Amino acid sequence: MIDRTKLSPIIKEAVAVTEAECGKMSDEQITILIRKEKGEITTKDVIRDLKKKYGVG
Repeated sequence: MIDRTKLSPIIKEAVAVTEAECGKMSDEQITILIRKEKGEITTKDVIRDLKKKYGVG
């Protein structure tokens, strides 16, 4: 379980906006945002993984 009180301000805002528009975010989704912010993955990596997960493209 991710401690949401320790998230960076940018991630907190992204989570708040996403949850307001789309519903609750999973820990997996928040972890992806954190890894992206740290530079561990790129947007292309995220898109590629989502395509594989959902069989698109």
